[in-house]
Amino acid sequence: MNGEALTRIGGEYADRAREQRFRADRLPETLRHARILFTLSAVLNALFLISDWRFAGTGHFWVAVPARGVVIAIALVCLALIGRCRSFAAAERVMLGWMWINGAAVGLLVTSQSDIAFFVVMMLPAVYWLAVPGSFAAVAASGIGCSAMMLAGYLLPDPNHPTAIGFVMAMVMFNAMLWIVQRRYNRLLRIEALSNERLRQSRQALETVFMASPVPMIVNSRRTGRMIYVNDLARRFFGEDEAALRMKTLQHLFVSEHDREKVVRTVEATGSVHSVELQVRDPKGRIRDMLVSTVGVDVGDEPAWMTGVIDITRMKAVEANLARLASTDDLTGLANRSRFFSAADAAVAVAHEEGGALGVMMIDLDHFKRVNDNHGHDAGDRALKAIGALLAAHLPVDAVTARLGGEEFAVLMPGFSGGRLAAAAESLRAAVESCDASDIAAGVHFSCSIGLSELRAGEPSVEAALSRADRALYAAKRAGRNCVRSAEPAGLAGNLA
Repeated sequence: MNGEALTRIGGEYADRAREQRFRADRLPETLRHARILFTLSAVLNALFLISDWRFAGTGHFWVAVPARGVVIAIALVCLALIGRCRSFAAAERVMLGWMWINGAAVGLLVTSQSDIAFFVVMMLPAVYWLAVPGSFAAVAASGIGCSAMMLAGYLLPDPNHPTAIGFVMAMVMFNAMLWIVQRRYNRLLRIEALSNERLRQSRQALETVFMASPVPMIVNSRRTGRMIYVNDLARRFFGEDEAALRMKTLQHLFVSEHDREKVVRTVEATGSVHSVELQVRDPKGRIRDMLVSTVGVDVGDEPAWMTGVIDITRMKAVEANLARLASTDDLTGLANRSRFFSAADAAVAVAHEEGGALGVMMIDLDHFKRVNDNHGHDAGDRALKAIGALLAAHLPVDAVTARLGGEEFAVLMPGFSGGRLAAAAESLRAAVESCDASDIAAGVHFSCSIGLSELRAGEPSVEAALSRADRALYAAKRAGRNCVRSAEPAGLAGNLA
């Protein structure tokens, strides 16, 4: 299981161990959140208790006041218990107890059917869904359960009220909306956590290299900017002797005056600047990407800055390479879905601007499941690699070929339309059919079905053309597979009717 995958229903990590680590990491925040929630519940309900005296002399008074007392009491009890919790599971049990007991008590309060009772009927489930920092299962069960208790309490005095059914339907819709909001919130939290984790790992790796490796160090005067001390590594890095460097200021090194001023302002305001990426020019005039850390120091009576620099030019190149890998299907080496659609946006813009054609192919390997079932997934992987290599070699160099998933491929064909697009697809189909698969497994034979379409005037993206090509692909499958079909009007052999 992919440890970063999120559930479709609740937006939490599908990997339970990872989800537990996420909750454990956020435990201090969860406890603070819960304490605020219980405190507000106790304070606000204490204030509402004053308003409950308006029911004095009515039968509801003896329901409202005890129920309000229970709401206040359970909030205070949970406030005391939450301070003793040392795990998310313990904290969640406290929050569950508060939600259900609180919901039952408030369900009695809303039997008054007052205007404020109607407000509470809608508000309390929203509080459970949106303000309680529990797991999705606990929050959803409590939110739905609370809605049921609120409805029961509010409608109990008059269950045959003409708006009762509408009220129930509105509550169902309200909970569905709250589920969507909660799911999105859960997903955003975990996506943010993943991003922060990657960023933290990158920073930790960088700091480890910085601390473990010798670093060129420079001390320069704050008043004049001139270097008053450099270490051996700095001299080697900048390729000049100490006397020559001492005649220079850091201003000589910066490529951008704006960068220098930004560092100066930050150091003067805060006393230091850490791990700032800047560009410097070495003695040979080459521009280097540097990681710069500066802290204010005093050298005798001279206020100075001590600066450490790390050459990260190569690391930046590695980052660029990683960005390339992130856009590539790791099995076939073709573009992945993200890169395909990015390229499609650019190709559509060029086609509209220059009035050129843009053909789209959807390709599916016929009966590919048999390869996996009969020869194993390793053979299937080798087959996909072979087909990927064939597509890359057979299609034009400006074509963008991507593996969208499984055995399904998509191709952007700039400049191709009509018969030319059909001919290219037929040639590709024949190449796949004649591909020698003997080195993969005995008896393996390839064929493919291809659907074609073209970008049409006024279409802002490739989505519509891709959808038409997909329908044409399924028409090719219905026609017996190992053939080409087009979604475009007459003019291509084998077009859809």
